[in-house]
Amino acid sequence: MDKEMHINKVVSCQLSSPDKKKRLANIELLRMVSMFMVLMLHTRHPNTIDDSLGSMFWRSFSACGVDTFILISGYFGLRPSVKSWVHFLIPPTFYTLILCTINHEPITHYQPWCSWWFVTCYLELLLVAPFLNMIIDEKGKKMHLLLIFALSIINVYFGFICQTNEGRTGYTLMNFCFIYTLGRYINKYNIVINLLSQRLLLFVFLLFVNFIFRLYGIDCKGITGYYNSPLVILQAMSLFLVFEKIEIKRLYNIILFISSSTFSVYLISDHPYFRYNYYAELWKNVGNISGDYFHLMAIFVNMLIFVLCTMLDKLRMLISDKVEQTIVQLLGNFRNLK
Repeated sequence: MDKEMHINKVVSCQLSSPDKKKRLANIELLRMVSMFMVLMLHTRHPNTIDDSLGSMFWRSFSACGVDTFILISGYFGLRPSVKSWVHFLIPPTFYTLILCTINHEPITHYQPWCSWWFVTCYLELLLVAPFLNMIIDEKGKKMHLLLIFALSIINVYFGFICQTNEGRTGYTLMNFCFIYTLGRYINKYNIVINLLSQRLLLFVFLLFVNFIFRLYGIDCKGITGYYNSPLVILQAMSLFLVFEKIEIKRLYNIILFISSSTFSVYLISDHPYFRYNYYAELWKNVGNISGDYFHLMAIFVNMLIFVLCTMLDKLRMLISDKVEQTIVQLLGNFRNLK
């Protein structure tokens, strides 16, 4: 059976299917890991410059968190629908409304879909994904490779190497499109590296290269951290390939429960209100308490942030899920009107 047909068959199963839980839990666990990487990237040492080995390691390890998140979307494919659009837009709208209400500020102060650069780029990706899918699904492997090549020229060569316009750091739709097409390719076609040990060795090697580059100050054009850096993209792909081979036999119910809130962990922790008003003070206090053990303490604090944000999101779901269902039903009825 074709690899993509096999995966799509799994995805189309009912969520209650134990087989689907086992097959998807590894990727959902990766989704959680990638979000934790983002939290670690947002960690700020009280000192303006933190060149400790701990900082270098965690930044090297976490550099590929965002790209990994997009690879997951590409692996399963984005098929925008009324339900998926509403499901994506509800959380940022909800949290923005809550924060504006608490602070007695107009909603225009924190625009719900523009306050996070990731949300904006992902919305743009949702708009163009159907057109990317048409090329990928209908034109075959050769055209898929040509699309990857064309996007790599635009994103990596002109964006990262030449550093033209705003594309130099990878905070762009073009980078999302490139990584999305890579994720689709991993889904559709077999990767030469089959053994888990080989995939893990590749990731460790790329992590080591990133760490050595940081250690010796070799950060030409942001190769160790920019999201469109070839090194960072390769790290994300190798990490994804590792988790693709991992088989989860236990705890998959818990993994699926937690992973459904990973997007909201980002929305809450990186909302401008918290980022500008509380994050600096938080990490200053952590630094004062932990001293030389800052990065060990940062792991614990970020795990706590992850748990608290997940709990808040479960409360949000109790309120907004009914609203989401009502909106989807109303839009569905409106669409069916003749």
